This record gives sequence, structure tokens and C-alpha cells, in this order.
Amino acid sequence: MNFTCLLLLLFLLPASLLFAQNYAEVKHLLKKGQFKDIETMLQEQLKANPNDDSAHYYLGLAYFHQGKLEEASKHHERCIELHPNSSTYHLAFAQSLGRSVQKAGIFSQIGSVGRIKRSIEKAVELDPRSLNARFALVAFHMQAPGIVGGSWDEAMRQAKAFEAIDANKAQMLWCIVHFYKKEYDKYADKHFSIVPPKDESSLELYRDNFAYYGYTAASELLAKKDYERAGAISKKLVADFPDLHYGYAMSGRYLTEKGEYDAAITQLEKALALNRKWIAGHYYLGVAHQAKGDKEKATQQFEKFLSLEKQTSDLTKDAKERLEKLRKL
Repeated sequence: MNFTCLLLLLFLLPASLLFAQNYAEVKHLLKKGQFKDIETMLQEQLKANPNDDSAHYYLGLAYFHQGKLEEASKHHERCIELHPNSSTYHLAFAQSLGRSVQKAGIFSQIGSVGRIKRSIEKAVELDPRSLNARFALVAFHMQAPGIVGGSWDEAMRQAKAFEAIDANKAQMLWCIVHFYKKEYDKYADKHFSIVPPKDESSLELYRDNFAYYGYTAASELLAKKDYERAGAISKKLVADFPDLHYGYAMSGRYLTEKGEYDAAITQLEKALALNRKWIAGHYYLGVAHQAKGDKEKATQQFEKFLSLEKQTSDLTKDAKERLEKLRKL
């Protein structure tokens, strides 16, 4: 039973949930990634006022983003002690605790999963209209084994209940259900219907999660030769997240499969320009150039991919085979 994946809790707490109690500068520093500055500022604040729940919350987030997970969970737990009726604090504690126990033994993980579940449930209870809390609860139930309280039926019940609150946002919850059930065609059909939310916290959740989910689902559909849905998702990702690489990456892969190599190369290059850390992009560019008949550029891209990718995968194996064939030409 693999609890590590579960404890990652695939949801991200949007920065817009941060409280505005004289913390505009901290919020600005958080968005810029200046976590050390936040630490210095808030440690001084807590010396002056140890019971400042907002300071504990922000400091916990700063620790969380630096991988100091035990410290993050301690500060978020302190938030709950000081302000037990905050949905945001319960959700933050669930996230930081989930990450902090990833390296713990299996029995510690099992015990912690119960605390995580209770914190998410409390967050939903305190704010039933919160998409972030409901999203976390659906994700929990879709990933957690039944032995620790996971239930696909409960996840679907939560998604259904949210339809009465916000039918558009409920489509995101149904997407998570279909994603983890590997029903990628149903996922795609729900994803198409999502209108990007207008409120900041929901929009951040949509952006932080659904660019990845959409790309992954489209990859599975492409492998099954469901070109219509894979192509439609790529267009949706470009439209909704034009500054992220995912839509252009999927568009390039889709166009390669359709034999439109010049257009594919343009899209893949755009994806790499947006995200230089997308190492697989060099593999897909190599495939497109090879299919187009450009041996030199294909060789360059496969070599670059293999020089950057340190883990063995199906892509590295295929890249090596393609390179060997190209060198024999």
C-alpha cells in the first residue's frame, strides 16, 4: 500500500487565501518567492506577539515552500489552536502535515492520514462553499485506500453536492473523480465545459492543478489515438493558460501525430521557451524533426534530451534507439 503518493495531497493552497491583516508586504514577498525575508520578518513579529495567528500562518507557508515541512505543520497547527473556526487554517495544516510525513514509516503515515482527513473535513464543514476545501476532500477520497477512509463513492457524493453551490466549479471536482478513475474521455468532456473562475482563489486552484491534469489526460488520450479529444484539450490549455507550456506542448505532440510537422515544431519550441525545465520537450522535438526528415536537427534534440535526462524511462530508451538508427543513415 503506497501512502506516499496519497500524502502528497495533489492540491495547492492558493496565495489569494492569505489574510489581509496588515500583511500586504508579506503576501507580496510570498508571491516573489522571498521566503527568507518572510522568515526574518515574522519571527520578529511572533517575538512581539506569539499569538498572532496570521503570522503563524504566513510563516508556515514560507517554511512549506522551502521544504521545512515539520516547522510548517507546527505553525499551521498553532493557527488552529488560536483560531479553530478557520477553514483556511485547517486546510493549510492538512497540506503541510501531508508533506511532512512523506518520509515517515508506514505506521506513522497511517496515523497521520486520519488527522489529514479530519482537517480537510473540518475545512469543508466550516466553509461548505470553499472550492479549495472541497477539492482537497475529493482528491483525498479518490487517492486514499479504504483502510484509511478513502471512498470513491464519497468523492462523487461531494462533487454532486457542490453542484448546488456552483455548477461550473463542480465540473473541476468531477474532473478529479474521472482522472483518478482513469476515465480520461469523461475527464476531457468535463474539462471542456469548465469556464475559468473569476474569483482569485478558485482561479489559482484551476491554474495550479488543471494545466497538469489536462496535459496528463490528453497524453493518455493521445496514446489511445483519441485525437479529437487530445487536440481539443490542447486548445483549451492554450486558451486558459497561455503563459504555461502545457497547452503548446500537447499541441505539438498532437500535430506530430497528425503529420503537421512544421506546426508541431513551432508549438514545441514555444513550449520550451516558456519552460526550459521541460526536458521531454527535446525528445518530442527530435521526434518531429525526424518525422520531417531533418536528420541533423533530430540528432541534436535527442542528444540534448539524453544529456539532460538522468532517469531511465521509456522516452530515454526510445531516444537511444532513434539516435542509433539516425547515426546509421
